[in-house]
Amino acid sequence: MSTEAREPETGQPIVIPKAEDAATRFVAVRSGEFRRGLRLEEIYWRALKDVAASAGLNVGGLVRQVEEASGEDEGNATSRLRVLCLSWFMDRLARLQSLVHRNLAQNLVIASPSPAFALGPDRSIVAYNPHFLNLIQSRLAIAGAGAMAKNLRLALDVQISDLIPALQKSGNAPVGTGFVIGVDTQRFRGRMNAVLVPSGDRPVIVCFILPD
Repeated sequence: MSTEAREPETGQPIVIPKAEDAATRFVAVRSGEFRRGLRLEEIYWRALKDVAASAGLNVGGLVRQVEEASGEDEGNATSRLRVLCLSWFMDRLARLQSLVHRNLAQNLVIASPSPAFALGPDRSIVAYNPHFLNLIQSRLAIAGAGAMAKNLRLALDVQISDLIPALQKSGNAPVGTGFVIGVDTQRFRGRMNAVLVPSGDRPVIVCFILPD
């Protein structure tokens, strides 16, 4: 057991686009007196709606701004729109990644004023705070963190493989569940609230132990 967050996993599988996402569709867009007919892949039409909405525009208004700024013909305009979509999503991803640091789960655990720990998808404890260690030492006869790391056993009332989808489905609202912690033949039961925290390329479950 360690308070250090693990390195993010690499080699994540590539999601192959669906055929319908790559299919082109002709759409006539408008904004006031502006009219333009464009043919783009379906996924770009969906992306343009998000980009336009972020600027308080409809798709026609966005296309109009792009064409007025570039002064290019329709062929180059479609290329510029594709680049605009990719640039917008890359910038958004970079800003999100700057917030979701790989140590976020560990920092949340340490900042908690109550006993807390973090679980990896394989049910291993990847972080815990001093309050958690104090709780274990007060309930179970162990010498310290070294003995706990070697002998601690944790069981949840719900499977991790079920808990992660439940948190994702609930919009990551806290999910309460019971747990049993044991060392050798000693055990105690409690309740906790779990939330899902992105950490690198894999989710981590942060668990806040509830008072008796």
